[in-house]
Amino acid sequence: MSNTLEVNPQMERVQQASLDFDPNNPRFGGLMSKCSPEEIQKALFQSPYYASELVDSLLKNGFIDYEPLVVKRHGMRFTVVEGNRRLAAIREILAHPEQYKGKTDDLNEIPVLVFPDKPDEQQQNEMRVYLGVRHLLGFREWPPLSKALFLEHESKQPGGLDRVFQETQLKKTDARRFLVPYRLLKHADVDLRKIDFWVLGEALGRTGIKKFLQVDIDSKTLEIRSYSKKNLNLLLAAR
Repeated sequence: MSNTLEVNPQMERVQQASLDFDPNNPRFGGLMSKCSPEEIQKALFQSPYYASELVDSLLKNGFIDYEPLVVKRHGMRFTVVEGNRRLAAIREILAHPEQYKGKTDDLNEIPVLVFPDKPDEQQQNEMRVYLGVRHLLGFREWPPLSKALFLEHESKQPGGLDRVFQETQLKKTDARRFLVPYRLLKHADVDLRKIDFWVLGEALGRTGIKKFLQVDIDSKTLEIRSYSKKNLNLLLAAR
């Protein structure tokens, strides 16, 4: 399998004002599906996205042309498939010119890689592989929760996790590190916006924690069969 796209997306330069956040981006796992652009902008500056980390680099280096945003065209506008954090950082800088001094001249018009607004099945697959390879394997690093949300979303698509493993070469043991703590928290109805997801992820890597939680996991699907909700709550309360 080739990790390169075959659909010949077009490189363009567009006004940042014509770009829209993607509330249904797999990275968000449905957490922003009902959020306004303003709410998404605010959320991207909080855990686990921390778009604020990108501000200093943009002020120092400007927008790096060889790392364009990946977008889908919708009429005269574009939805950002990859690069929502960078768009949030750009808008923060442009909204507060008195606060941020640096290389801001190239932030109004930025390079984007444009995919069709109605991609066919092959193009959809290639876009999915593109995101998976870049982020699950660390070319552009996603935080653990974003990886878990992406994997959870893709596990529900045709072919499930087996397709993800085949397309991206991600190992099941690596997927397990992200999916198991995520699914435990979802089973326990824990609000992922109010907890450091990776605290549980790291805890599950320690000897005895899995036994303490009495976790039984389906080895094929990585779904949670059973666990001790009482002990999970004790563990989370002690963090």
